Amino acid sequence: MDLARAIHTRWAADGDLVALLPIARVMTGTYVQVGEENSHGEPDFPYAVIRTTGDQPVAQANNDMAVDEVTLEIIVSDDDYDDLLAIVHRVKQAFNRADFDITDSCKVINIERQWDYPIQDEETLVWDWIIIFAVRVYLPAGV
Repeated sequence: MDLARAIHTRWAADGDLVALLPIARVMTGTYVQVGEENSHGEPDFPYAVIRTTGDQPVAQANNDMAVDEVTLEIIVSDDDYDDLLAIVHRVKQAFNRADFDITDSCKVINIERQWDYPIQDEETLVWDWIIIFAVRVYLPAGV
């Protein structure tokens, strides 16, 4: 099961979200430091990072099926606050209370936004908006 990759795939399928932040600027698992530059010597904005930061069992049955809760972070970065707000709003719409298949056997049964907050780097003035989701994942026996 690769939840971050499944979220990335769903992002790519959401035309409204892709219009705001192209999928080529959405990464999984790593945090991009401002200062990584494009060919013009400037950071490419906006961009987002999708990562999981922990999981815990919620329920387990005798047949070995389980439900885990995974903490998912989506970090959106931009140097324009208004553009950032539009992206964050669409991310919340696209993923909060969603359910979908991760694989043929694993399934997201609920995504619930826990909290989110903006921070601004004092030196670069770049904004990061961190959105934290609790994701309930059904795991069949043997996974």
